[in-house]
Formats: sequence, structure tokens, C-alpha cells
Amino acid sequence: MKRFTDSDKWRDPWFRQLTPSGKVFYLFLCDNCDNAGVWERDDERFKWESGIAVEVDAHIEELGDRVEILDNGRILLPKFVLFQQGGPLSEAKPPHRQIIKMLEKHALALDEKGKAKVNDNLSITKAKVNDNLSITLAKVIGRGNSNSKGK
Repeated sequence: MKRFTDSDKWRDPWFRQLTPSGKVFYLFLCDNCDNAGVWERDDERFKWESGIAVEVDAHIEELGDRVEILDNGRILLPKFVLFQQGGPLSEAKPPHRQIIKMLEKHALALDEKGKAKVNDNLSITKAKVNDNLSITLAKVIGRGNSNSKGK
């Protein structure tokens, strides 16, 4: 999959101050997250593909507010959707519909600035099916004056 990249990141003081392995981790996240900006955490895969033995938790701490750890352990790049799409999402645009569905799947929403965040209108619960399997359920608990058409 092709993604947009910002070549000015190398001039950004935040990025310049990262350790070399922190830079690689950030680039790895940008390349390996889904279209909603969520990476299904797999520390061993990062270490194997990058050749970097530094613990992922150290990189997460180094990246600060550029990443968030979700309740399910996944890692979110809050500004990813805004950067990749260049503005607000619209149900009228077919490529955006897929991203909107992914955001909903992860119980995320875009705030007024376009950053992804946990959707306060969704209540996430885990339902235990048996000892080896649990599933996550999302229930809409309020929509306010949303213009969504029941989606």
C-alpha cells in the first residue's frame, strides 16, 4: 500500500531529537498501521523487520503524544488520518467510507482538529465466549446532533 510521507519531518525538531531507533520505529508505525492509524502491536515483528532490539515500550515513551496506547493494547497515531486524507472525512467519498468503518471498528472518532481519539459515544465491553475467546462489543450510547444516517 502506498502512503503519503512528509519529507519535512527531517527538519522537525521533534523528529530530529528522536534516537535513530526511535525514528525507525515511528516510520515503521506510519508504514504498518491500518488506514485508521492503528497498529496491531507485534513487538517481535518490529524487532525482526527492523533489526532493532530496543523494547517497543521505550520507543512508545520516546514518541510521547504522537502515539497513544488503546485499551486493547493497539497503538494509535492520532494525526495519521488527517495527514493521509488532507482534511475531514466524508461518507460521500468511497475511500473515506472504509476509513470511517475502521475508525468505528476501533471505537475511534476524529475530533474537531481531525485527530483520532477514543469515541466517547461508544461503550466498549468484552464479552467472554469461553475460556479461550473473548470478543469486543461496541454499543452506541449517544449521538447528539450528529448528521450521520444511523451509521
